[in-house]
Amino acid sequence: MKEKACANIEAAKLLNNESFFDSCVSRSYYAVYLFAWYFLLRLKIHPPHATKDGRNYWRHDLFPQMLCEDKFINPDQMDEWEWLYYLRIRADYYEEKIEKADADESIRLAYQLIVHFQNEELRADD
Repeated sequence: MKEKACANIEAAKLLNNESFFDSCVSRSYYAVYLFAWYFLLRLKIHPPHATKDGRNYWRHDLFPQMLCEDKFINPDQMDEWEWLYYLRIRADYYEEKIEKADADESIRLAYQLIVHFQNEELRADD
């Protein structure tokens, strides 16, 4: 998951540089989602939701709130995560195009949240 998260944030930067703002926002969101998943796996916390084929996952609409309730992120970070999720939904499912400013912000927020989880990972390793 960590490698996928890192690949997604790098892809977001490349997509942003080439003015693919919708795709940039989507990759920024998934970078955070995957890094948080990786972080929780390191703590032996597994996703509770199952697909029809038996694979587990974190529900996108519930994940930030769960992370906040379990004190892995604070309420401001939950709001930032939810903003990324909102942008991702807009980018992936609506005709309205994402503007450069929102794409830039998505990368900034994604980096900020990933750094937070990296710091939490270091604390967990101590």
